[in-house]
Amino acid sequence: MNKLFLGLLCTKLFSAQLGNITSFTGKDNIFYLKTSDGATTKVIFYRDDIFRIWLAPNGIFTDPAGEEETPIVYSKLNSIDVEQKDVDEYYQLETNKCILRIYKDPCMFSLYEKANKTLLFKEKRPIVYGNKTYQSLHKNKGDYFYGCGMQNGHFCHNDRVVQIENIYDDKQNIWNEHGTPNAVSFFMSLGGYGVFRNTYQGGSYEFLSTVKTFHKENRFDAFYFVGDLKEILEGYTTITGRPFLTPQWG
Repeated sequence: MNKLFLGLLCTKLFSAQLGNITSFTGKDNIFYLKTSDGATTKVIFYRDDIFRIWLAPNGIFTDPAGEEETPIVYSKLNSIDVEQKDVDEYYQLETNKCILRIYKDPCMFSLYEKANKTLLFKEKRPIVYGNKTYQSLHKNKGDYFYGCGMQNGHFCHNDRVVQIENIYDDKQNIWNEHGTPNAVSFFMSLGGYGVFRNTYQGGSYEFLSTVKTFHKENRFDAFYFVGDLKEILEGYTTITGRPFLTPQWG
């Protein structure tokens, strides 16, 4: 049995995707989804323009920080009004800044502006989890993608595959062209949204005809931000900490 076959077999055996929604409950700004694959997903709204999708394959929600790491997110849960509706094919969660649609069969997410007409993003397939976790989003016309920390040689990631980890090898130094001396699991789009994956594990982001992001862990935990680039950055630093402003003499 060759290595390629073993790899394909392991991927098939140790991965799953969100199935049909079998249960939807929620109150205030926290909502729980159970799906036919056995996973539980929690959706939390921290502000009208910031929410979190947090998937627990076994129903136990875990944070990425272990004994040797510090927490990445410092946000506190606020009390905001989230209006929920059951609209035939999907559940709708509405705030003063956005509308999140959660489709039932299978469970997939789409984000709209407040007027419920302008699409910000929609998933191309349900979230996949296992030895790696994937989210696949349609690329909208006019989308331009930025972020991901320090990516040497370019700042717009359209039509690129970006590594979200620092890789040292004999062939490429991370300080050279296309190196990643300080990668960050965060990107934002001119299309009006940003995504931060709350994880310490490495991964890779594809900004091709499909926006496909993965990390090497059996959990999915992502924060989403709504607005223009300035508003998205403000939201990102709200949950991860404000950057240090160097004094003039420095």
